Amino acid sequence: MKRLYFAVIVLLLLGQPIIAQETEQQEEVLAQSLMISIKKHGAKNSEYIVKSGLEAEQFNIEKYLKENLDHADIRILGKVTSYGKTIKINFDSKKLNQDNECQTLCKKITSVSKMPLLGLSAVAMDDLKGLTVERVFEGSAADIAGIEQGDIITFVGDSIMQSGCDLTVAVGGASIGEVLDIHLEDDNEKEILPIVLGYKVVENVTYEYCCPENISLEIGNQVSSNNQLTIFPNPTDGLTQLRFYNFETGNLEINMTDVAGQVIYNRSVKEFSGVFHESFDLTNYPSGMYFIQVVQGNESWTEKVVLQTK
Repeated sequence: MKRLYFAVIVLLLLGQPIIAQETEQQEEVLAQSLMISIKKHGAKNSEYIVKSGLEAEQFNIEKYLKENLDHADIRILGKVTSYGKTIKINFDSKKLNQDNECQTLCKKITSVSKMPLLGLSAVAMDDLKGLTVERVFEGSAADIAGIEQGDIITFVGDSIMQSGCDLTVAVGGASIGEVLDIHLEDDNEKEILPIVLGYKVVENVTYEYCCPENISLEIGNQVSSNNQLTIFPNPTDGLTQLRFYNFETGNLEINMTDVAGQVIYNRSVKEFSGVFHESFDLTNYPSGMYFIQVVQGNESWTEKVVLQTK
């Protein structure tokens, strides 16, 4: 195994996710799951629905809630995992504001944070003497360090690797940017790779009733908003959110550009009506001003985002 040790520290930061993407090139979903608990009013026991993979991806949560909220208590836990982002869904109908006159359900991002990321998947060996690397994600810390499919990881730091949980605990207990020593074995050869951890974005999501007139009231002082388009926090040190609403139906397009006009984010949504909520990660971009434009039909909305990195 030949590794480029001296290039590791300089290049690993390139393994952190960026937000630039084309509509037809959405980030690959690696795993998706939903667990729904529904207790009909007057019933003694709850019913459970469990979905994963394609079934979970195709399940329309908003439609399901609209059809069942009036006659049942509903709890939804879900998770969508891709390389650069994990979306966690946590909904409890008992926490909905039942006095709200608005009956439109909107997705709400309750928080956005970062967690350390190595950038590979691995499975336990039958003899529990390490983990076999199944996949290394392109551009990740593991990829740039030279870890390859088929490598065997025996230790991460001082922690022995006997299961996938061991790797999750070792990486999760470290900090973004921290150097972890990855111990590898290959044909009785042993090697230690120092790897600087990258990160992934974690979104926590729920659903709530929303009205056009109160969508941005909760944001507080850190709001840049021209009524239908809201950006917060703004200024930001990296993570920021967009919230846009329009209850007229039409094709929607969202673009983010830098001051030079370079597009760093683009997404289109066909026949959109309601509330669009998205988070952005500008951590690896230079400080300065960025512009978000939303176009629907013959109307457009533009907001600037001020990035103030340390």
